[in-house]
Amino acid sequence: MNINTLPVTYSYPPQKPVKFSGHLGSEKYLQNGLDVLIHETAFFRDEQTKEFVKNYILRHFKNKNKIKMIVGGCSTGEECITYSMLLNSIKNKINILGIDLSADSIKQARSRNYLFEVPNSNDLENIIFLNDFYSAYKDSYLVSPTPKRLTPMQLKYKKLFEKFFKKSISLPKKEKISLRHRIRNWILRQIFSKNYFKETVEKKHYTLKPQKANNCTFEQGDIMDIEQITGKKKADVITFTNSLYHLITNEIDGIIRFPREDMEEVCTNLFQRIKNSLNKDGILVLGEEEKVQCVDKNGTIVKVLEQLGFQPLNKTKSKDANIWQVTNI
Repeated sequence: MNINTLPVTYSYPPQKPVKFSGHLGSEKYLQNGLDVLIHETAFFRDEQTKEFVKNYILRHFKNKNKIKMIVGGCSTGEECITYSMLLNSIKNKINILGIDLSADSIKQARSRNYLFEVPNSNDLENIIFLNDFYSAYKDSYLVSPTPKRLTPMQLKYKKLFEKFFKKSISLPKKEKISLRHRIRNWILRQIFSKNYFKETVEKKHYTLKPQKANNCTFEQGDIMDIEQITGKKKADVITFTNSLYHLITNEIDGIIRFPREDMEEVCTNLFQRIKNSLNKDGILVLGEEEKVQCVDKNGTIVKVLEQLGFQPLNKTKSKDANIWQVTNI
């Protein structure tokens, strides 16, 4: 495996920098002090996609001796460990590598320690902000007393989580939030109803049980270096979920987002590299809301994928496919 040392500027190719656009709760990366990385992730995020990928792997790769999965933009590791839990029945034949630009995120992922902030309320659906962090997706139900409105799928995931994790006294490192973001979060709290901001939360720490999800490894790496990362042994599954918008949109202070002028060129460059890194029957997994996140009203993402020889395998709620198979390697 060849994981390149991160350059000071993130670019594809070097003469045309592609910079992450910043967001609430982002981490400062070495790009002139810009806030460029975020850690907005959760266990079992995009459950329909997770279930589809799990079933696809079990059905179509059952005769493979080894299955290789690479999770791009893995953040603190929740997506990797989620797949390991869902695919525990074939844990000895599947290897999951998570890569992320953030050294801090990789360190956290390797620790296998996680902090959950559980609001003092059963009405989890109405909780938008917890503490100093903005999160679009919640997984607090995994460690909280069973809320009344848990879906059958959430109940299933909660039981699975309990098999893999245990309460811990080893505390994960708290992320640093800039003064600017703290001030902005405070202002947002004043604008919205207090019912949506629970200052009092119960903090619970969980760690992976010994020998669980030990088929997950984490390395600092760049999705644009995917060909070097996979090497000669290509991947069967590459995921880049809920991260694509960082590359193909511009964002004003994490609020207003619009497509980059060279959106199609960036997509072509990225997806070609991913295609070169996949086995013939390999699949690419994007997030369930890529079109919305990327403000892709003209269908550029789908257009580029189809031009490169990918075919859709599923349809999401918004009728946009987000799981693709290579057809003409």
